[in-house]
This record gives sequence, C-alpha cells and structure tokens, in this order.
Amino acid sequence: MLRTLVALQTKKQNSITQRNKKNLKIKKKLFVLFFAISILIMNNYSFGQELKNKLIITDTISSQILNSNRIIDIYLPTNYFNTNDTYPIQVIIGHKQRSSMYYEISNYLGQPYHIENGALHTVPETIVIGFRTLNGGRELHYKNDWASINKFISQELITYISNKYRTNGYKTLIGHSLGGGFVLKSMFSNSSDFNAYYCTAPTESKYLVTLIRESFLQNDITSINKKKLILACGKMDKEIPFVENEELINELLKKNQKNFSFKYIELDNANHHSIYPATITDALLFMFEDWGFELTESQTSNATELFVKHYTNLSSKTGISIIPPENDFYLLTYLLFTRNNTDEKILVLKKCKEYYPKAQMADAYLARTYYMIDDFENATIFNNKALQLNARNKFAMETRDMLKKKSNYIL
Repeated sequence: MLRTLVALQTKKQNSITQRNKKNLKIKKKLFVLFFAISILIMNNYSFGQELKNKLIITDTISSQILNSNRIIDIYLPTNYFNTNDTYPIQVIIGHKQRSSMYYEISNYLGQPYHIENGALHTVPETIVIGFRTLNGGRELHYKNDWASINKFISQELITYISNKYRTNGYKTLIGHSLGGGFVLKSMFSNSSDFNAYYCTAPTESKYLVTLIRESFLQNDITSINKKKLILACGKMDKEIPFVENEELINELLKKNQKNFSFKYIELDNANHHSIYPATITDALLFMFEDWGFELTESQTSNATELFVKHYTNLSSKTGISIIPPENDFYLLTYLLFTRNNTDEKILVLKKCKEYYPKAQMADAYLARTYYMIDDFENATIFNNKALQLNARNKFAMETRDMLKKKSNYIL
C-alpha cells in the first residue's frame, strides 16, 4: 500500500514537473512571439506607403544667405516616430537620386541584423538630407560662389533641421564629382564643422591640392575633435582623370595629424558614374566606425555597464554628448533574452527609463519580463505604467490580458 502511494505521489510530482516545464516553454514561446511582433512594429518592416510619406519629405528653405528658396529632401530613419532617440545628420550634395540611393543603403545598414551574434546594428540610424544643386552643380565650382553655399549648409540648413527634428550634433557631408570637390573645399577651408566627410571622383584637383597644403600649414583642421575623410575614385573614370585624384590622395597621405583620419579607395573597374554607389557602404562603415556596440558571450553579465560606457567613450571621441539610443536598449534586451540573462535584461530596461522617462516600451518589456518569472506584482506595476503612457500599447494590452488570468492581478 505504501509503495503504491509513493508511486502515485511520484507519478503526480513528475506530472506536475512536466506540466510546469511545458508551461514555462509556452511562456517563453509567447514572450519570443510577442517581443518579435513588437520589434517588427517598432522597426516598421510593414513599410507601407502612408509611413513612407511620413519618413520622406520634400521641403523648402528660404535662404537669406543665398537670397533664394532652396529645395531639400529629408529622409527620416525608420524608427523616428517610435522612439525618443536623437540622430546624426548626413547631408548629401547633388540631385535627388543620389540622396535617395544613399538613404536606402544607410537605412538598411542601420537596421538590426542577426542580433543574437552580439552586434546590435552595423551603423546608427541617421537623418539624411539631400541638398539639390542648380545648373548641374556648377554653382559648387571654386570660381563661383561656392563659399555662400557652404555657409548656407553650415548655418541655415543645419540649424533648420536641428530645430525641426531630433538630432544629436554629429554631422557628415557627402558629395560626388563637383559635389566631391565641394566637400573637400568645405573641409579644408576652415569654414565647416562637420565631423566626417565622404567624396567620390572630386573635381578641381590642382586647386584642392593647394588648398589642402595651405590648410595644414595653417593648422586649420586640427580641431579638438577628430575629423574623418574618405575619398574614392575609379581607375576607369574618363571625366576626372585618375591621375588627378591620385595626386590628391598622395597629398593627403603626407598628412599625419592626431585629429585627422584619412582613408582612400581606388577601384580598378569603377568609372565616374559607378564609383559613388560602389563605395557608399565602405564610407558609412568608416565614418561611423566608432559607433557600433558589440557584446560577446563573456560580457553578458556586464551588458548594462558596458553599453553605457560605450556611449560615454563615443561622446569623448566626438566631443558631442551622445546618449544610448532608446531603440538600442530594446535590441540589447532581446540579445540578453536569447542568452537567458533575465537579471541583466531588467537592469538594461530600468537604465533605459533613466534616460527616457517616457519610454513606454521599456515599461512594457519590464512587465512581460516579470511575468515570465512569475513576479505578477511587478509585472502589473510596470504594465500599468506602460498603459498610462499609451493606453493603446498593444504589447501592454496583451500582457494585461495575460495578467487578468492570474488570481493576484492588481486592477
């Protein structure tokens, strides 16, 4: 009889254990499903026409410097309307097709890709601005009033964008051909405060070589903060002889200064038309090489500390106060989930709330995380906070429905 009771008890206990394990697996699947869905919503992978119309805008600036109205194309990052993040500005000189192409590649690289490997994304999300030039860009030539264009971009355009959109102060300037020559003139004329520059097949080589020599002699570009330059040219270029661009490269290679970082690309099969699209990715990786955050397996338990420290170091390198992006906190949360580190995940989300008090998704993810570990009291507290910030937060509404099924749910 005793053996029978013991056997029945053991069988019952095993049944309970199996049921608990099954329930835990279901919870995990639910969390992964809901988290994945919310990330998809956050990143707007259902890239509809209505959203596209909000992210890509054509605007006009009435310039006092140029005494005319100038058209600009504004490309906002995918997550602009879903977070409280601030973004770098990238200004592309030239026609709309050039800025549109640049935006598509930059935006693609700014999205998360295989987060479980430890890297949140390849480059940061940015605001891309296309400045449409007149007369095929001839207004950028050194014999014309290019300095006024440069002044307009540095003063009026940047100010206009910074006042209207959330920016963090980091700026890049990009141009091809006449626009490429303009980028170099802007950088070495001591009249531009961009952080990084990218030019392809630049014109006016002889003028630029002289300008570069004078600039370094006068110590014009050795500011406190590091400036980066990437120059690309094709050996099949029939419009700008390769030898002219090579002379520019050789002159720049002579310069070895602490706050000047230079990289060049020479492509054997690229011509004047193909060199720009062929090197955009390389340029982005170079200009934002200090921005990427990667977390190895061994660093998992210190994720919060290392993440914050990364942006402290980045701020020091750029001379700009750059705080960790809200969206990156969520990506890091998902990475920690894949590594089964709940405690660190909670720390990351709470740190996010310190930077972004209105971050509704941080509260929502905290609620679901506490639900996962059967801490329904904290799950309720944080879920209510999420719903207070946004009563229509679908992720929080689903968590509320899950909590209602628990006897200790607090209304």
